Amino acid sequence: MIKLNTINLNNPELASAFYSFIVAGLFSFLSFYDTNAESYLFPRIIAITLMGFSVILLIINLQASQALARVDTNHNKDNQFFKILPGLIIGIIYMTLMDIVGFYTCSFLVFLSFLLLYGKREMLDPRAFVKKTAVSVAFVFVLYLLFWQGLHVRTPTGWLF
Repeated sequence: MIKLNTINLNNPELASAFYSFIVAGLFSFLSFYDTNAESYLFPRIIAITLMGFSVILLIINLQASQALARVDTNHNKDNQFFKILPGLIIGIIYMTLMDIVGFYTCSFLVFLSFLLLYGKREMLDPRAFVKKTAVSVAFVFVLYLLFWQGLHVRTPTGWLF
């Protein structure tokens, strides 16, 4: 059984699960608060799905945290923030440039950046770069099919596309 008073925010996995639960709860609340149900159906579905995933993530990490506490292993306390800092910077740049450059072009560049930064293969390997570029193009094509063709959502346009 999970004890709710054992949320150790020094554990990075448990802390991220807890914060994702808080943010997903806020999004879920805002999707229902004083909105037209027909107009906000898609964001409401996404918010509820995120809430469900965050609850599952929180429960799994609470159980794992309690199992680690019983075993009493030394948890690696290295600062993990610097590993995700490039991703946060890319996300901020994405949000800033999306209206200027365009949704699809910016999404391609951001997805390719994530693949290059966090991919398992060497960043400068030409074969890997071609594969990552192809995967990024396929990702943007799926985004186009989903938003423009499937949901008929108008995405931000910019200089390029």
